[in-house]
Amino acid sequence: LQLSAVFNDGWRSSKLALTRVSQVVMDAGQRC
Repeated sequence: LQLSAVFNDGWRSSKLALTRVSQVVMDAGQRC
């Protein structure tokens, strides 16, 4: 059982989701 690998995958995907959300928020802020 490689728990660290699963944790790293989850961390990477969550970081990607965070960057995507921040990009959307910044785009919305520039539109206003």
